[in-house]
Amino acid sequence: MAYTEDEIKQLGANELGFEEALDFTSTTDEAVLKINASYDLIKNNALQSYKFSWSMPTVKLETPTEITDHRYKYTYDLPSDFLRYITSYSDQYRRSPIIDYEMYDDKLYCNQDTEVYLTYVQDADESTFPDYFVEYMKLSIAFANCFDLTGDVKLLEILNIRTDKQWKIARNLDGTQKRTRQIRNQPYISVRG
Repeated sequence: MAYTEDEIKQLGANELGFEEALDFTSTTDEAVLKINASYDLIKNNALQSYKFSWSMPTVKLETPTEITDHRYKYTYDLPSDFLRYITSYSDQYRRSPIIDYEMYDDKLYCNQDTEVYLTYVQDADESTFPDYFVEYMKLSIAFANCFDLTGDVKLLEILNIRTDKQWKIARNLDGTQKRTRQIRNQPYISVRG
């Protein structure tokens, strides 16, 4: 099922006992302000903390810009939804990793002038979140805002345990969905005597 940002926030609020639907455009409701303030940080931390297969695209970076006053000869613009670097290659088959590079100011600096393929963690849209990640986000929102909105220490402890457990479940479910990559050669066979 595809969720929106507001639906995920509402699920988190429901965990705290808010049964009526909240208006997340409100500028006066204390619960809405706190949940809105914490949401982006929770989402970005969750996406960057683990390499979820559904949030790691590999894209070919567009034409490089040549520079002269830098250690590297070329810059590539990073995608607009870029959150975290995973790896980059000079071929689409992932045989030639780019080892010497720097990244800052939303650019990748390197000496590669032909093709650059970038694998990265993207700021994924909520509609692409699998159910196990929505469940984690819901619990994280509730945990992050529990004490401020309810003052209930027992509920905070319960949410802490549930959030930690759901994080493990989300990583395990995602890990089982990843395709394993075969080693192209047999490096250990030739060592045996």
